[in-house]
Order: sequence, then structure tokens, then C-alpha cells
Amino acid sequence: MNEEIARGPAPLRMSLRWQVIGAMALALSPLLVLGAMRVSGEREEARQAKYQELVETSREGQSGVDTVLAGTRLALSLMAVDERKPTCTQISNRLSGLNLPFRNVFRFNAEGQVTCFFAGENLVGQPMPDLGWNDQLRRGMKTIESSRFDGLALGDPVIWMLQGVANDAGEFEGSVAVTVSIEQLAKSLPETASPGLRQGIVLVDGDVLGSGIVERIPVGWLTSEAILERTARQLRLPQGGRVDVVVMPLATDSLWILTPSSTPRNSRIETVVALTIPVLAFLAALLTATWIMDTLVLRWIERLRLRISDLRRSAEYTPLADDLARAPAELQQLARAFDDLTESVKVHESDLLQALARMKGAFRETHHRVKNNLQVMHSMLKLQGRSEVQPETQVALRLAAQRVAMMAAVHHSLLNESHIETVDASELFDAICKQIHERQGWEEESRHLVPDVEDVSLPSDIAVPMAMFVQEAFDHLCPATGDSGVIRDLSLEFRQENGHARLRMSCGREPTASDEATRSRDTNLFLAAFARQMGGAVEDLGDDPDNFIIELTFPIEQ
Repeated sequence: MNEEIARGPAPLRMSLRWQVIGAMALALSPLLVLGAMRVSGEREEARQAKYQELVETSREGQSGVDTVLAGTRLALSLMAVDERKPTCTQISNRLSGLNLPFRNVFRFNAEGQVTCFFAGENLVGQPMPDLGWNDQLRRGMKTIESSRFDGLALGDPVIWMLQGVANDAGEFEGSVAVTVSIEQLAKSLPETASPGLRQGIVLVDGDVLGSGIVERIPVGWLTSEAILERTARQLRLPQGGRVDVVVMPLATDSLWILTPSSTPRNSRIETVVALTIPVLAFLAALLTATWIMDTLVLRWIERLRLRISDLRRSAEYTPLADDLARAPAELQQLARAFDDLTESVKVHESDLLQALARMKGAFRETHHRVKNNLQVMHSMLKLQGRSEVQPETQVALRLAAQRVAMMAAVHHSLLNESHIETVDASELFDAICKQIHERQGWEEESRHLVPDVEDVSLPSDIAVPMAMFVQEAFDHLCPATGDSGVIRDLSLEFRQENGHARLRMSCGREPTASDEATRSRDTNLFLAAFARQMGGAVEDLGDDPDNFIIELTFPIEQ
């Protein structure tokens, strides 16, 4: 018992089913990971293929835009060096014949102010959008291109192309500028493979021109880092749906070409399905392993457990090997081993029961012989006392005979007990009180000592000292001889609580002059000795002069 308490409760462990499921999950997890990696790889390959397709389409649009801008640059360069100094209207007429998407033509003087223009009103004298351009041209820069400023006449998005002009002496005298309509340039871009989607040109603020369905993209997609990622980005449209887009820079600063492509609606479903297949295969493998474990092992183990539980409640043992004849060979071997062990245990148990019966018989025989010997000693002491002349010797022999008779009564009580290691408290005190009645001669009188005893079991090794203690205690509480007065009340109470036992005995009578000396001498010699033998302590509760009480407390094991 103490070893079990020291070890503590057994740690909880997973059942065999969960251990197998965990092992299979661990073993199959690489397949699940590989399946997910394969799906992810195929998805990445599809994205890369889509990206390359959009890049090729973007390059076609880039090529067209670059061709238009190159023709515009060439025409502007020729007109800037023309010695005839054509007017803005003449320059516009020449550009119109080249089928270029120009918006306006300007001449600026050396201070960067408009001297002539083709479209618009009241533009003469206005400065160019950025006077820094004029300083750059003055310092020798041949051409400038920029899309950062709108047109002066209509305020629409344009590409500014400027060419510096020098006089015959080679001095800077102004510049010629052409604005190319970005919107018209975007309309010339080809359609994509997706119906209803066109390429467009993206401005520096993210606005998209010419694409139709795509009107704006995040500005963060226009950074150099984002473009170098070389990936197609997915854009959610305001009207619903998604499109894949690729953004690539144009030759002109702050302009990008956008190529959209519709995202298949079932692409996400295909991805989910592709990822679900490895998961389903993984779960199917786990279920298969669990089913195999249940079919081949666990159901037979459960059947074996139920059979063993039934056998524990049954007196008749039925071999397990016959019931598990269809189980796997290992479980059949286990059943046969259990049958062999059970048969050996039955034989051993039978031997132990026989040995126990013989031991109980030997104990009863011992108690019987001890009782007989004590009765013989009791008879001899009584005979010896009758032949003695001296009164003191007669009293001593009679007292010894009474003590021997009490021991014989206790052994007679132990002889009738079913358990050799314990004695019933009520039966023990009944035998003790009966012996006291015979000794005191109360059987013929109206006085009776009725014990109030809790129905518990006491260790058999304290039966004799307990009986002797009770006898000696009543000798002092209610002396059979002398001037003890009239005995009014007798009581014996025994209680057990929290591992301790309490025995209280009282006798109501008139006190005598010899009580104090007698209790002082005999209590210390006998009562204390028997109390120590039981591991307890005795106390004389003498507060009431008319009621003599002795109490014994001692520990008792459950």
C-alpha cells in the first residue's frame, strides 16, 4: 500500500489506436508535403507561363509605342534644324501627314516663353511647364522628353518633346516642342488575348489610359523593386472580378505599359481541388490504417478484455484460446499463454486456500488448547486457594484465578472468530462483560454492565490486554469487597474515530477512605502497563466524587 502511494498514479498514455494514427500521420506527412509542393510548383509554373505570355504581349505594345515616339523625335529633330524656320502651323501640317498622335506644337524663345502654337487660345507669352528645361537646353542638352506635365492648351496627359534651336552664330535662341497625346497613343495599342481587355499606358499617379476596364492600379506597383520581381499581379476590379496584369516601363520617363489578362473564375477552384487531393489521400490512408488496426488487432484485444472482465465476475473459467480461434496468430498465442497462466494461478490459489484453511484450523486449535490450559490453571488456582489458611493468600490466588479466567474467555471469543487477524469489538466486550458479571456475582442481582460498543473490528493481538485492562479498571472502580457502598450506575462505552479508539468506563457509588490510595497504587501498576501494551494512555477522570471514571485512548489501524 505504501509503495503504491509512493509511486503515485500511473501516467496517462495514448491508446494504441491513437498511437497508430499518430505514427501513420507522421509517416504519411512527407507525401502530403510533397503533394502540396507539387501543386504549388504547378501553380507557380502556371503563373510564370502567364507572366511570360503577358510580357510578350507587353513587348509588342512597347515596340509600337517606341516606333511612334521615335518617328515623332525624328520629325521634331528635322524641323528644329530646318533653316527656313517653319511656323507652328507649318510644323503641324507636316506632322499630320506622318500619322502621328501629336496634340500641339510650340515655339519657345530664349526665355522659355511661347512665341507660337498650333492649338489653343491666348498661349503666347506663357512659360513652358518647367523652366528648368530651358536652362538644360541652353547648357547644350539636345532633346528633352517628359510626361510629368499636362498640355498647356487642353490640360490633357501628354508627352512633351523639346528640341533646342540655335541661330547662325550657334547661339541658343529658343526651342521647338511637340506634345504627343498619351490617350491617343494608348488607343493605338493592340488588344490582348482576353476579350474586352486592351493594353493601356499608366501615368505616374497610377491612372491607366486606354485599357477601358482597368482604370487605376496601386502606385506601389510602379516602383523599380516591384517591376524587378517579374511576376504577374492580380487586380480586383471595382465592378467585380479579378484580372492579372503586368506593368513594364516605357522609354519615356514616368510612363509604363499595362497588359491585362482575365483570371479564370475556376482557377481558385482548381487550386483548392489540387490541394484537396493530397489531403484526401492523406485522410484515406489514415482511415485505412485505422480500419486495419481495428479489424486485425483492436477488436480482438477488446474482445479479450471483455472476456477477462467476465471471467473476473465468474467462478467458472472458460479458456480464451477457443474464443479467439479466428484472431491473428500472435493474439492466439497471447490467449493460450493467458490460459496457461490462469490454470497455474488456479492451482496456486487452490493450494493457498488449503494452506489458509489449515492455518486457520491451527490458529483455532491453538486458541482452543490455550483456553483449555487456562481453564485447567483456573481450576488449580481455585483448588489451591481453598486449601490455603491465610486470608491474604486466598485473596491473591482468587485474584490470579479470575485473571486467568478472563484470558480463557478471550481465547474462547477468538476461537469463534471467522478472521484470525481481527476480532469483532461487540463480541469481545460481550465476553469481557459476561466474565465480569460472573466474577462480581452480578448475574443473580439486578445490576448489569451493558456495553455501548461501536460495531468495528479490532486487531486480535490487543484482545487479551484489552480484557485485562477492563477487568483491572472495574476492580478499582467497583471493588467486590470492602465498604464500597451501593453501586448505582455502570457503563462501558467504546468509540472509534480518525484512527483513534476511546474506551470509557464509569461506576457510580459512594466514595470510601481507601479509594485514593488504592487507585494510586494499582492504576499505575496494572492499568498503565496494559495501556502501554496497546500503545495508548489511561486517564483517571475523578472530577465527580460520586462517579468514578477511567478513560483509555489508543491508536488503531483501519
